[in-house]
Amino acid sequence: MLALTLPLLVAVASQDAVAVGTTERELPEANFRVSFSKHGSDWSQGKCSSRAMQSPVNLNELYKPIVGSFLYFYANVHSQNITVVNDGRTLSVSTIGQGFGGVSLPGSKFPWYNLKRIDFKASSEHTLRGQHAPLEIQLVHQSSTIEDPTAGSELVTVSILIECDHEPEAKPIWPGFLQRRQQGRANGWPVAEVDGATLAQSSDGLGLGLGGTVSADGTYTPPSDKDANFNPTLQKFVQKQPPVFTDEVNIEMTPEDPLRLSPLLSGGTFFMYAGSETLPPCEERVIWLVRRERVKASDSQVRALFDRLYKTSKGLGNYRTIMPLNQRVVQVWSAAEQEPPAIPLKPPGSATIPQASHDDLRESRSNQLARDAITIAEAAHNYAMGIDVRVDLGPKAFSTTRPQPPPLNVGGPKPKKPPRLDEDWASKEMAKEVKSAIREAVAENVRQVLPAAVSLSKSFLRQELLRAAGFPNGVGWRGVIADTRKGPSPGPAPAPAPLRQ
Repeated sequence: MLALTLPLLVAVASQDAVAVGTTERELPEANFRVSFSKHGSDWSQGKCSSRAMQSPVNLNELYKPIVGSFLYFYANVHSQNITVVNDGRTLSVSTIGQGFGGVSLPGSKFPWYNLKRIDFKASSEHTLRGQHAPLEIQLVHQSSTIEDPTAGSELVTVSILIECDHEPEAKPIWPGFLQRRQQGRANGWPVAEVDGATLAQSSDGLGLGLGGTVSADGTYTPPSDKDANFNPTLQKFVQKQPPVFTDEVNIEMTPEDPLRLSPLLSGGTFFMYAGSETLPPCEERVIWLVRRERVKASDSQVRALFDRLYKTSKGLGNYRTIMPLNQRVVQVWSAAEQEPPAIPLKPPGSATIPQASHDDLRESRSNQLARDAITIAEAAHNYAMGIDVRVDLGPKAFSTTRPQPPPLNVGGPKPKKPPRLDEDWASKEMAKEVKSAIREAVAENVRQVLPAAVSLSKSFLRQELLRAAGFPNGVGWRGVIADTRKGPSPGPAPAPAPLRQ
């Protein structure tokens, strides 16, 4: 009875939360909404019931040697805001098409995978020798084209486990979901309205309580940068109170204090294995790179996210349970920070350089700059043409509208007429000189601006192509997926052939 009633209660609580939330658009599709009562072991949507290549997994190879490597590069985000959204399944930040950066894997189908989304899980989904971390950050990447930023069928997810000195613990919800309203109040336990569901909370302010960074009156104070193990990257996501179910929070970035994701990967080694998404539809299309070393953060930073995720999931946590590894091979890779090579341009009739099908979001931005420059040049040209027309019409309008002087010596002898200046001729000559000067200046500007704007992307990409062509040696993950029963591949992949000059 409890097994049947518990998901129903969670669903009813979720519906109540939707009623007081913002809009339905922020929620996942109805078929993909989930209950964490069994942490995903009972999900049946898509491929969630499969156990072939599902994620997460337990990782034991803490001392396994490094056999491969991958590249990563993330920009310092300071000129745009980020939005943290709570859809009931996770806290996430969408970065589609924003050029935050990405990763490059040797031997992969696509040479570059752009950062698509940042997800937060509490407790961690992956475990190291059976031990959960209080928090897991998942950087989800996907290949793209200029036309479609989510065109790729494969995902690369970099996972970072976060720890702190005093890890928060989720207190059991007592006496349980069925009796929490009646017995909780009858016994005088403190209760809190948590994202649309009433939950009994511990009186010591820990776990699901209002301790940490939220005071008793609900005022949120960001974690202090004086705290031990303060993490500047994680601080960006908790400098405002994490949103409740169906809500979102906009966080401003500044040039003085940008968002830097690279420190989450810097100096780490990563378990690489082929797996799946950890939320429905659980498609088995993900290459996981799970950092072997945990990253430190302050107690308050971890608690701010941990508490919100546990409250949203009704005290259960939004992590999926461990899936069987089966015969999948787990390798250990290193990571190197390096700006991605530019997309190679294919010269007419050239067979040596393949036409790239991906977009690292730099060419599209350069194309936009070129189009803007062309638009400005055309506007300047049209403005100069308008001046040209006005200069042509000016002398004629002046000659027809200038006032005539009154006659002199009326009734007397006509004075001698002074030699007449050819005013029309002088005006035309002056207009001709001005017109010529404007035309020459505009023509010179157009000659300089248009070619520079059109070739803006091309020149940058050519320089990058000459500077760095190909990819580093390493073990390709496709070989690992193709035959997971044969163990690690015997050696690194051959270096790419040199490009023809």
